[in-house]
Amino acid sequence: MSERRTRPNERVTAYHEAGHAVMAYASHRRFQYVTITPNKEYDGCLMPTALPNFHPDYETDRRTIAYINREIMVLLGGPIVEGLLTGEAHISESEDCQQAVGLAEYVTGSPEEAGTHVDRLWTLTRGILASQPWRACVEALAAALLEQHQISWWKARQIIREAQGQSDPVAV
Repeated sequence: MSERRTRPNERVTAYHEAGHAVMAYASHRRFQYVTITPNKEYDGCLMPTALPNFHPDYETDRRTIAYINREIMVLLGGPIVEGLLTGEAHISESEDCQQAVGLAEYVTGSPEEAGTHVDRLWTLTRGILASQPWRACVEALAAALLEQHQISWWKARQIIREAQGQSDPVAV
């Protein structure tokens, strides 16, 4: 039996993906699974459940804006946790952040205002993920990802709840 080798950035990837997953849990957004198994495009990913039909030409109401803001926060969760781990913020470099800016442009109606909107949600998301007990949830999920490489929504939910000591912190 050969010894399993760890990729150099596997730990960072595990924390990055755990950040997405914990933020998804905090914002009541289910997903199929989270993985750190690389493919041709990504080192890991959070596989969403089927999203509702999104029609950008329809008028945007408060409920839609709240939904999009939660999506932006889930996108930012990975880069934020990665930044907390490495000490480097990746606000504009990552594909996650570029997608967040695209959604923010839709919400604000303006590329100029989108950056400010993402900055505000970045600060809010960072505050959540850097605080206890959410930080403990990220740590627990990242450790599980390093062991198992892929975790279903139900297993991630169990890991997060155990890290919380069965008491749910205030969700977004």
